[in-house]
Parts: sequence; structure tokens; C-alpha cells
Amino acid sequence: MRIQQNRPMSINLLDPTRNQHFLPQVEQRLNAIDPTICNEKQSIYEFEVLSREPIQLGPAQNARIEKNLAMLDLFSFDVDRKQPLRHNFETLFNRYETDVRTHTESLLAKLAAGDHSVGHEATNIFAAKILNFARNPFSVQKILNTFGAFANLTPLRQEVTQLFHKVLFGRRKHQIHLCGELGITDAQYDQWLRMLFNMLMELAPGFPPMLDQLVNDMFNSKDFAIGVLVSTYNSPTCLLSDRGFSTNLRSECVDGFDFNLRSDAFIRYIVMDRKPRNVPAWMPQASIDAFMQSDLPVSLYLAHENMDLLRSFNMNVINQCHSRVFCAVNHGIVY
Repeated sequence: MRIQQNRPMSINLLDPTRNQHFLPQVEQRLNAIDPTICNEKQSIYEFEVLSREPIQLGPAQNARIEKNLAMLDLFSFDVDRKQPLRHNFETLFNRYETDVRTHTESLLAKLAAGDHSVGHEATNIFAAKILNFARNPFSVQKILNTFGAFANLTPLRQEVTQLFHKVLFGRRKHQIHLCGELGITDAQYDQWLRMLFNMLMELAPGFPPMLDQLVNDMFNSKDFAIGVLVSTYNSPTCLLSDRGFSTNLRSECVDGFDFNLRSDAFIRYIVMDRKPRNVPAWMPQASIDAFMQSDLPVSLYLAHENMDLLRSFNMNVINQCHSRVFCAVNHGIVY
């Protein structure tokens, strides 16, 4: 189970896009009010979180997906205002975004048909969702706490080094406005851009990007055990967070990640360090033995129309979002 990108790595990062999505349009469209109409007219219901205790959502607003969850020049690291193109990460992001719909629909179709051979889809979806976390402007400090060390890497490919120099010293007059809007410092923004570049670019000949290495190691190493839960529903009431993810648990040895798959499904990843000292004390010995001796690091669990799971998922989305959540419907949302 390894990440497979259909597009070759490009080192030309010049792109005309100025309105840059931090949660891809393709994932928003999987939650569209009417996914059958043309992309230009698709929208999604937006709810402002007025209170988290008790939970209170504002009235539903219609948000055009083309402009939703995006900021001007958010990922532009070198901008010549006299030219139509700017250096940004759109090309690198697209390598992961391109097949999100394919992987999502393939996973759900296979499971509906009783085919559980979805390791390829689960791995690639996880990579795309982790990228969404890494590029989210509302989580910069948390991102740097998690992946900040990547910012200190130095590319070994000469052509990549030249691009990295632009990340370090590029023209970014928009940076002052962005940092003020996001409540982060210039140093944090600079580190974030370096981190993203080094996560997504092939830094040395013959080596995949650090994001690919990270996910492949996690899904193929017996050092980790991964549980994947896919929960599906008959109605489109799964929420989407403006942060793109939520956590369902966190401890010293176990991490949990929840992601919206589609308006009627979400996916949960539980990642446990397999080192014996990290096995939870509450786990029965028989389960510990099976856990330590299992050949595959990934276990699959399925649920359908489980309202308790939906309520828990949606509550986490609301409580952990920055300020807004999104849905394909404007009523009947369980939380």
C-alpha cells in the first residue's frame, strides 16, 4: 500500500492562480448542495459557529465553492506584480488533489460491494487529507509543532535549490497583510512556506517527497498499527470543517484523525505506535498478542447509519473548527 501519483513531479512552480484554496475544491464538491450542476455554479451550505458550549450554529449561508476556503496569494512565495504568473504550490498540491474524487468514490463503491481491498485508496486519501492539515492557515502553529522540522532541510538537487532560494528570499508584499489576518508572525509564515516546500518537493534524486515517505512508512511498517473506520449514511449530513480535519483522540501512543469523505461518509484513522511500552494498559493480553503478531499494519472497520458515530464526528468538527462548518444540507444535521 503505497502512494501512487499519476502526475510526474514538476519543478516549474510558476502558476497564474491568485485565489488559492487551502481546502481543495474537489473535496468541497463532494459535499456540494447539488453536485450534478456545472462546477461554476456549485455551492455548499456554510454555518458560522456562534457557540461551542452549548453548540449553536448560525443560519445557513450559500457559499460558492469556486471562492470558498481560499485566500489571495496564500501560498505564493515569489510574486512579480508586473507578470501574470507567480511562484506558488498549486502544481505540487494538484499532484495530491487530482485523484481525491477517484480514490474516495472507489473506496466507497468497493465497500458497498463487499470488497475490502481498499488499502491503496485508504493510503492515498490519508496523504491528501494530511496535506490539507499541513496547508491550513488556521492551524499554522499546530502544523509547525508537528512538521516544523521539515523547514530545516536543504535540497540536494541543484534545480530544486534554485527554487528553494525563492522560498527563502522571494518577493512577498502580501505577507504583511496575510500575517495580520491570520495572527501569525513573519517568522512563522516563512517557516511554514519552507516546511511545505520540503514536504512536497523531491529534495534528492531518487527519493520521493517527504510527505510520501512519511505516509508510506506509516502504512507499511510494523512499527505502527492503523485502524481505518469508514462510516456511511443514507442522508448527506456529514459536516466539513474549515480546518479540514478533527481529532477523535490523542494520547502518548495513539493518535486519531477524522476526515470528511463525502456528504454521506467520513473516515477515521487510529494510529498506534506498536512498541510494547506503548500498548495501552487496558488492552487484554489476548488482544496484545494478536496486535503484536499481526502481519499487516492496517485493520478495516465499517459502519452504516450509526447515529452515535455521526453525532460524535459532527460534534468534533464543530468544536475543533476555526469558525465555520459546511454541509450539503441546511437542516437535519446531527450533533
